[in-house]
Amino acid sequence: MTNEPTRRNPNRGSRPARRPNPYQGVPMPLPVEGWNLRAADIFRAAPLASCLSRNARWLQARPRTSEDIEATLFPEYTLGGMDHDEVRAQLNSALFDAGYEPDDEASSNPTWFWTEGN
Repeated sequence: MTNEPTRRNPNRGSRPARRPNPYQGVPMPLPVEGWNLRAADIFRAAPLASCLSRNARWLQARPRTSEDIEATLFPEYTLGGMDHDEVRAQLNSALFDAGYEPDDEASSNPTWFWTEGN
């Protein structure tokens, strides 16, 4: 051990930007979980936006269809007065508002893409 006083590092706290790891796997999705989930509660603007932002890395990793996104992020819920087409329309609208682009806007089950400019 030395008696030399510790010196402060003038560059402390500034780190170079991290490079993306090309060998890193696709992040795991974080589905909505709970007891007695109703579509009328989850497929509203705020809960949908929260779920999509929490799963942004998973969604941006590769293109996915609305059906895949719904099945993965919302595995169990009851329709509770909503029609399945209305649920899909709400999900598609939230994906579009979050900056994802559909391959076919006329389809109820488009494939959603993320572009770097979004």
